Amino acid sequence: MTPSVRIAFIVLRCLAAGVAFYATAKHPYSFYVLTRWIVFLTCCWGLWLASPGFWPSFAPAYIAVGLVFNPILPFHFQRSTWHTLDIAAGIILLVSRAFTQAPGGSNHTDAYALQRRSVRHGTCFRRRLSAHHAGAAPHSAVAELEVVGR
Repeated sequence: MTPSVRIAFIVLRCLAAGVAFYATAKHPYSFYVLTRWIVFLTCCWGLWLASPGFWPSFAPAYIAVGLVFNPILPFHFQRSTWHTLDIAAGIILLVSRAFTQAPGGSNHTDAYALQRRSVRHGTCFRRRLSAHHAGAAPHSAVAELEVVGR
């Protein structure tokens, strides 16, 4: 994820959380529809960004919040239930911000970095094995690690 996309997603999550918290007050129905769209689209984008590394990530939380705030097939709850759901959605969106990787950094949820690293190490490992045992009988990977480690 590029730094500009990461920053845009951070801003959108903070906006969506703020709108969800603000929705706990009394507003016209059109504001609640707008709240549904903002929270829903934020969760969809979060799910799309998390899709390469679905787990561990906040993707399941984005799915749950997105389903509840779905404006296409909306759920109809009482005002007190929506009050609780708005606060929960705002907290989830803010907490997901705390677990976002910093621009330029890397963590275990960056699926692209994991894939690149495993391909790079796998290639290096195969090259080392083939150079070390050219023409020798095939061994298991565990046996090879002990031989190469000496």
